[in-house]
Amino acid sequence: MNDWIVEVDKSDKLIGKIEREVAHDFPNLGLHRETMLVLYTDSTHGKFLLQHRSMKKKQLPGLWTLSVTGHVDFDDLSDEDPEGYLTAASREAKEEIGVSTIELEIKGKMTQKNGDNWSMMGIVTGEYEGELKLDAEEVSEVNEFTKETIAAVSDKLTPGAKMCLEYLGILKS
Repeated sequence: MNDWIVEVDKSDKLIGKIEREVAHDFPNLGLHRETMLVLYTDSTHGKFLLQHRSMKKKQLPGLWTLSVTGHVDFDDLSDEDPEGYLTAASREAKEEIGVSTIELEIKGKMTQKNGDNWSMMGIVTGEYEGELKLDAEEVSEVNEFTKETIAAVSDKLTPGAKMCLEYLGILKS
């Protein structure tokens, strides 16, 4: 059974689907959607979670990234969420760190070049409920940060996480 992710154009309009296993193996592959989720841990949105990527990851092992990241699966598209960013964020939060999401909101979109490939990143924020249960294949640890403490790991962030945190005004460029 194939696992498909969403392929889009530069305007984030649906083109088709790409087999997940080969998505990053093709040079100059078309844009594909990724969800980039920042989960806040307090009502003032002053504190948020970052995950430390497992050393087992194919791409960018051992770097810090947002609370949750991942591809938008073709199955994430629905009438309620036609772009799939919110559905993917919720699914990935459950898979990667074992929590349910609440009050998810798309804050923006931006493109990112990763090697020879480009992705359309949907930047999502929200809150979570439940106890963290990390998938060791994906995540080695999760820590809480603030605008003041993020500087300690800013040189160890994935490029996409850095872009998203700057976009949200959490990290200064």
